[in-house]
Amino acid sequence: MFTMPKVIIASFAYIVGVFVLCAGLETSPTCSSIEGPTPGEFIIQRGIVPDNDSATTVSFRGCRISDIQPRAFHGLPSLQYIDLSRNSIKNLKLGILNDVTRLTHLNLSYNFISDLEESLFNQSSRLEVLDLRWNKIEVMKVGVFSPLKRLKYLDLSDNEIVGARLSPAMFDSCKALSTIDFSRNDMSGAPTDLLRAVEVLDTLKLDGCFLKQVPEFATRSNTGTMKKLLLSSNQVSTVKLTTFISLTNLEELDLSSNVISELYEDVFKPLKNLKIIILRSNRLEKIPDKLFYNMLRLRKVDLSFNSLMLIPVNAFRFTTIEMLNISHNKFTYLVDNFCLELRNSGVKLKKFYFNSNPWQCPCLRDLLKEMKTYRISYNNAKYDGKNAVCISGDIINTCLRQPDVNEHFNDLYYSD
Repeated sequence: MFTMPKVIIASFAYIVGVFVLCAGLETSPTCSSIEGPTPGEFIIQRGIVPDNDSATTVSFRGCRISDIQPRAFHGLPSLQYIDLSRNSIKNLKLGILNDVTRLTHLNLSYNFISDLEESLFNQSSRLEVLDLRWNKIEVMKVGVFSPLKRLKYLDLSDNEIVGARLSPAMFDSCKALSTIDFSRNDMSGAPTDLLRAVEVLDTLKLDGCFLKQVPEFATRSNTGTMKKLLLSSNQVSTVKLTTFISLTNLEELDLSSNVISELYEDVFKPLKNLKIIILRSNRLEKIPDKLFYNMLRLRKVDLSFNSLMLIPVNAFRFTTIEMLNISHNKFTYLVDNFCLELRNSGVKLKKFYFNSNPWQCPCLRDLLKEMKTYRISYNNAKYDGKNAVCISGDIINTCLRQPDVNEHFNDLYYSD
């Protein structure tokens, strides 16, 4: 909770052309507003926020602001946080941040900003968090982030950025960047050395960026500090054997919703600290025999929504997997005593999801028995006896564990 009156929150009340400025005081002063070019929109000018030497936060969130006049925040020398999100701002004039040299957090998300003036942040050297998501930014001038040597968090997601038009020097001054979000921009042609200057990168988000391969700028040696790499909803079809060789500190890798059909057996071996890998919604038809073998810190593996029919126990031996998801595939059986085999190699599953597969009924009964024996959680609501969950075939009491029967039971399952 903020200590008043250090926080100033502005909200517009559309009554006789005035808005109320709530400063946490016993009475709320009213101030005249300046009508914007569009009816119902407003402009922030100098004086709209009363001078306050101790105010640290100003919020104009969702106030239908269309413009900000230079020096609008004059008289607020202690300001550290400005929230201008969810407005109708299209342009940011030079000088609007010149009076708030202590600013550390700036939220401009959910506006219509299309361009950033190169000198916009010249007086914002203390800025640590910059949120620009959901705007209309297409091109950024090479020097726009140069003054931001302390910037740790940058969100550029859901803009119209064209990676091929970005300069390799764009983030050369931002060595302190820890989190960068480029999601839902076109980063397919971005320079291979786009992040060449970062030194402490922790999280890189590249969801829905029209990528056909894991970009080189995400896997260079200087990004080896990274712990989270999110690449979901792209068009990645193959992953090179050497792709992750520098990412030895990575803990979470999300490759879901791509078009990966095959993986090299040793592709994930450099990821010694990997805890979570998400391969959901790809086109995998098989898993290499030792894909995750001896990955000692691996906790969660999601292989759901693929086309897998067989899964080798060896792929998980000598890991520490606690959650495995193989639901929505084409499994009709698992190897005999699947869970016991894992336990014998040190793996102790806590959660195992396997619903929506064309199971042979005897094979499913064996699997459910193991769940109860070893007290492994599973989506038991799917197996309450009220819904069809398996195929009996011609032989009711025997689990046929031969690869050549898979297609037969898949045909029966999907023909219904």
